[in-house]
Amino acid sequence: MTLTLGCGKDDPGGSGGGSSSSGGGGSSSDGGSTTTTGADSSSGGASTSEGGSSSDTGPVTVSISGVAQDFFAMGPIADAQISLVDEPGFETTSDADGNYVIAGLMPNTFHRIQLAPTDTYWGAIVPAQLEDVDLDDYDLSQVSNDVIDIQIGALQQQDPTVAVDENSAVFLVALRQNTATGATVTIDPPPPAGTYYAPDANGQPVLNQDTIEWGLYPVAVVFNLPPSPAGTYTIDVTHPERVCTVEDPQPPTFARTINLVYADCPPV
Repeated sequence: MTLTLGCGKDDPGGSGGGSSSSGGGGSSSDGGSTTTTGADSSSGGASTSEGGSSSDTGPVTVSISGVAQDFFAMGPIADAQISLVDEPGFETTSDADGNYVIAGLMPNTFHRIQLAPTDTYWGAIVPAQLEDVDLDDYDLSQVSNDVIDIQIGALQQQDPTVAVDENSAVFLVALRQNTATGATVTIDPPPPAGTYYAPDANGQPVLNQDTIEWGLYPVAVVFNLPPSPAGTYTIDVTHPERVCTVEDPQPPTFARTINLVYADCPPV
């Protein structure tokens, strides 16, 4: 089993931060409570256009909605505390079915969605690039303490000294194309030995490996990162035959939180 918040396939937008399949659980506009101090997203006097809302006096705005869920159990997470990093006024809480809505956002803007850690789950940072329509079915995933323990147990079979720092952060670098195996992940400054891994072609985690080989969930994981502001770490992904773009290459890191970082490596 490999730690992953979700990753894309050749059709970008897999689970855990992308469009979900028809069985992934949609969300309604009343699925979560949202508090905004930005543009007015209420229904009074608003008209819709291509998925965005516009009031008589305010700009056109768009929303992000979906389901907060346990990635491995695939069940909803109720009462997840959801916000936007460094953007106060957009806090919300998932409902009993995991549905959430963040409204009143400007079109064509980039955001980092944060799910707060709990006693059961590590927190998560999921990037979201908005266009000029609402971003629906944008599911968010969190990883439980039990799954973290399973991962560390597997790595300790390779090196008994491996341990996870509960006050640290994790980078989960995910390829949007599962055909882009062979991509290598580089972090600057480089992580020390014993704090990163990637699955081999059979899905087994290999300590100190930074090349992504598993096509089912094409990811690499770096853990025990000290919490730091944006720009402290730079993430790069290279491929022998493709040009890769890291979509959020210098994200901030937070204690006991997993950053989902997408890399787009389209076919030549």
